[in-house]
Amino acid sequence: HAGEVEVREDGDVAGLAVNLDARVEQAAREGSTYVSSTMRDLLLGGDHTFEDRGEHTLKGIDGAWRLYELAG
Repeated sequence: HAGEVEVREDGDVAGLAVNLDARVEQAAREGSTYVSSTMRDLLLGGDHTFEDRGEHTLKGIDGAWRLYELAG
């Protein structure tokens, strides 16, 4: 995912983008990389290809999120 990240004084990171990223990672099959539709949209037109993995409910995040597997 991509979004605003809060960097705390101790160097730790926080924010919705960090939480969403962790949930997307948990949704991915072992050995694969999943991205949110936001990240897919940012990378369109480049060398990457994506496989639609459907809508997912991510723990602690409102709504359903469409996820894509990075295929190349």
